[in-house]
Amino acid sequence: MRPARRPDNRVAQASEERRERQVYFTFGLHVSAESAAGWVTAIGACGVLRAADASERSYVVTVRRAGAMDYLETLLRQGEERGVLTWAPDP
Repeated sequence: MRPARRPDNRVAQASEERRERQVYFTFGLHVSAESAAGWVTAIGACGVLRAADASERSYVVTVRRAGAMDYLETLLRQGEERGVLTWAPDP
């Protein structure tokens, strides 16, 4: 993928949208493996996802695009409202 070019043919500088962020989230113990798998699939579409520990209940997702971060925060808020998970951005 080539960098974006401005009308004057200069390469555009990296914007705030390209800043990488990490978000940690953990599923409640009452959440079934099947339900957690569905959430992991949806959240994984937002960035690079990895397990934070061996329990397979805690995960870290690395997001590089602002639009993906907005969608991720929407999913995580919904999960928190439903009592499925808790989350926190990288400090």
